[in-house]
Amino acid sequence: MKASRTLPGLALSTALVLMALGSLVGCQSLDDFEKQIKSAGEPLIGSFLPSSGPVGGTVTVRGFNFGTDKGEVVFMNKDGLSVPAPISAWNDEFVTLSVPELGIATGDVPVTLRTAAGKVTSLTAQFTLTRS
Repeated sequence: MKASRTLPGLALSTALVLMALGSLVGCQSLDDFEKQIKSAGEPLIGSFLPSSGPVGGTVTVRGFNFGTDKGEVVFMNKDGLSVPAPISAWNDEFVTLSVPELGIATGDVPVTLRTAAGKVTSLTAQFTLTRS
């Protein structure tokens, strides 16, 4: 596998884990692995830009297979309930949203994406909530 680049839109740690998984399924390069991810059709959250922020802050979720029709991104609140985020832009690899009110001051928050077709990210991503 090439080590000179990472998969677009993915945090380095996520890309490294996925590269290791890719080698287990016979991918010979990052390009090959990226094609395999995209062809699988399952949504995958790769990173948040920024990776942390306050309630009301604007965040871009980057990844693959989100679809072109708007779905839903939910943050888990302190009681484990899903809180949908207001979405301002959506495409197959990027979603721009505002962090919803979660009832906690700071900490890591699980985030899940559901496409308009009903597919859900199989790996829950973590966003870090900060004070404003």
